[in-house]
Amino acid sequence: MGSPSASHMYYPITGIKQGFGHNGEVPMRMEIDEWWNSDDPVHVDQVSLFIAALKEFQNTPISEKLSYFQIAGIHSEPLLPWDEAGESKRRANEYCQHEGNLFPTWHRPYSLLFEQCLYQIMVEKIIDRFPTAERTSLQHAAEKWRLPFWDWAMKKPVMDAKTKDYDNYDVPQLVRLEAVRIRTPQGLRWVKNPLYTFKMPENVPMSSGGVKGIEKDDKYSIPEIRFEQCVATSRYPHRTK
Repeated sequence: MGSPSASHMYYPITGIKQGFGHNGEVPMRMEIDEWWNSDDPVHVDQVSLFIAALKEFQNTPISEKLSYFQIAGIHSEPLLPWDEAGESKRRANEYCQHEGNLFPTWHRPYSLLFEQCLYQIMVEKIIDRFPTAERTSLQHAAEKWRLPFWDWAMKKPVMDAKTKDYDNYDVPQLVRLEAVRIRTPQGLRWVKNPLYTFKMPENVPMSSGGVKGIEKDDKYSIPEIRFEQCVATSRYPHRTK
């Protein structure tokens, strides 16, 4: 993101620096459905750590630079600067590069930032809540964890019975579950799944963080969508009629 200056300290994006093999092998990323359904104890622990860390991440106050709200917002809304010193380079456009040769070199560091923040929460907050005897195995699982990927090319879109459109894609199983059973300091417990929805901390509307709605545009058949009034996300947000 840049080098530190006298007035601003940039957050260094390094990815996870632990968990490498004896010869420097990087832990393998897994397809999310395979990872979620794995019986390997390391993967089971990773799922529990990931869900707990993501819940903690989402509950971070939106005013903090390393909050879920601000980091998720780098990809699109709100169109506000992140970790910049001086005049904003963002202006009225999204940071994220799409449909161009800058996409890989932009998006990979962004994914590493997201992964890095989750890992830091795992090792700095989540693991220490467990009994001492359980922390070594959890630390090992965290160090070997890397953000899983979704192999969408393996999935077939499902036709909507009413609309006959292929707009209901077979998204990963873990995304579709409202609650998941994970390992917690109190044993196995059912918890709300943070991948199912994101809810604003303190139940405030997204406008408080600078999110704006979409205005109606008949020329391009764009309906009015009042995102700024939302307090949570959904896969198919209701549209103003």
